[in-house]
Amino acid sequence: MAAVNRRYNTESIDPKSQKPIVSFVGGQNTQYFRANVPVPSGNLLAGTLAQAAQADMPDVSFYDVYHELYGVGEPVQPDDDQATQVSKTLAYFTNKLFFNAARCLRQRDRFVIYAKRVFGDQFFLAGRGWQEAYGISTAEPFGTSDSYLNHFRESAINLNLVNGNAETGLNMRHFEITAAGGFMLCYHQAELENHFEVGKECVVFRSENELVEKIRYYLSHPEERVAIARAGQLRTLSDHLYSHRLATVLAGVTLGPLPVEYSKTEAMDDMKALLPEPRVILDCGANVGQSAASFRRAFPQADIYSFEPVRAVFQQLQSKCEEVGVHAVRKAVGDRDGQATIHLTASPEASSLLGFQEGNPCAKWTKEVGEEVVDICTLDRWCRDSEVDPHRVDLLKLDVQGGELKALHGAKALLRSVRMVYLEVSFVPMYKDSPLHAEIDSFMGECGFRQHGIYPSDQPHHWGDALFVKT
Repeated sequence: MAAVNRRYNTESIDPKSQKPIVSFVGGQNTQYFRANVPVPSGNLLAGTLAQAAQADMPDVSFYDVYHELYGVGEPVQPDDDQATQVSKTLAYFTNKLFFNAARCLRQRDRFVIYAKRVFGDQFFLAGRGWQEAYGISTAEPFGTSDSYLNHFRESAINLNLVNGNAETGLNMRHFEITAAGGFMLCYHQAELENHFEVGKECVVFRSENELVEKIRYYLSHPEERVAIARAGQLRTLSDHLYSHRLATVLAGVTLGPLPVEYSKTEAMDDMKALLPEPRVILDCGANVGQSAASFRRAFPQADIYSFEPVRAVFQQLQSKCEEVGVHAVRKAVGDRDGQATIHLTASPEASSLLGFQEGNPCAKWTKEVGEEVVDICTLDRWCRDSEVDPHRVDLLKLDVQGGELKALHGAKALLRSVRMVYLEVSFVPMYKDSPLHAEIDSFMGECGFRQHGIYPSDQPHHWGDALFVKT
């Protein structure tokens, strides 16, 4: 948790301008103690045991009580089938509901009820559920972020009470109150001292008596109260914004050196400089026509053929090709002719003739979601059948998700005359048995090409695009 990065009011607060009230902003978040809601008594045992155990062993968790100390339920095992995992997990959280509700009462509700009883109209409460649960009236929620933050500055004392579904840790309000410049009086949490200097940047209490004692003290010592609020604001704005959290995360990210030295120029600019007027371009792995549109803008006179085998994707490609004047070809390219099964993936542009590779860094996109039988051809055979003169094909682009080397093997005759090849290369296995950059570079060298440049993807440690030029 942290405070949102935004402009905060850091002007000095005149304590005379503050309302002499105690304020709490937050909802009543459990229905267990509402009069019209029956409590399922069969689910009370685990929560009651955990509450009792924590009275003597504060560090013990509900999980420890449920699984280890009393064996109320069995933990999920790695070899459990899905139905068993779901059943065990559902039982665990159903039994934990009362425990969470009891913690709401322990950490939040009891103090709201007590503060309302002691301070009456001097206690300001905003949040849903209090009327239904305890008959306590509340103010309307704040309409804007500015009014919400201004309230913390204008209130003499802001209570912060952690909700019950968190067994430990701080909540958002610790940072919102202090970022706004408000004085924070909060229920003791063990982690608080890791973030604030208690007594100088915020104040804590541990019981009803201490709550009332601290409220009365700081209401009667306004200068001390304002000084603590000011110190708390400086702490949060210096250490506890989301930008600070992000910086901490990024500082812990260690990346090795890039696998290659990437070009400083753009691939399309290099292609245009090296080959200003290609006659025929074969765009293999066209997806929905992104590359087709790019090639058409760069090379308005070229004859462009865009290949895409997946039926649903091809329909979108066909529409795009009609728009930009490109030939759409519904085929996969490889090292043989006939039919093949393509593995459909979570991200449509990642579908591949190769199988899923466990542990690959792009697994969230390459995860298989289905299959489709598609037509496959070699580019040499396609040129013959389509009466496209291979000697007029100047640029070959391959983005076929790990199948690039097989497609090159099926285009050996074509490679004798092609002047440039632009293709995707991987530095780690992305698909089962997919070749890596070094293997493709070696093959292209054998075919008389040199690597002119290599261009980074959005995952430069994993894959990029290489441009090969005929020597």
